[in-house]
Amino acid sequence: MTAKWVNQGFVLGEVRGEERGAIREKANDVISVLRTRFQSVPKTIQDSIKSYTDLIALDSLLEAAVTCESIKDFRQNLVR
Repeated sequence: MTAKWVNQGFVLGEVRGEERGAIREKANDVISVLRTRFQSVPKTIQDSIKSYTDLIALDSLLEAAVTCESIKDFRQNLVR
């Protein structure tokens, strides 16, 4: 029985780690798109993007990064 709990804990930890990795990767994608389009991204915006913990919200930010007219326009999409 103990081995079962240990295995479940391991699997849960693995899933959480994968989710954190996906979130970190998506945040970096958003910053990369902004950097590609506008050459530089203020640290305050980078920090705000990196503070997101929801992949759906980061997907929305990625879409905004692709379609916004300027960094100023993008900043309006940051809810935090």
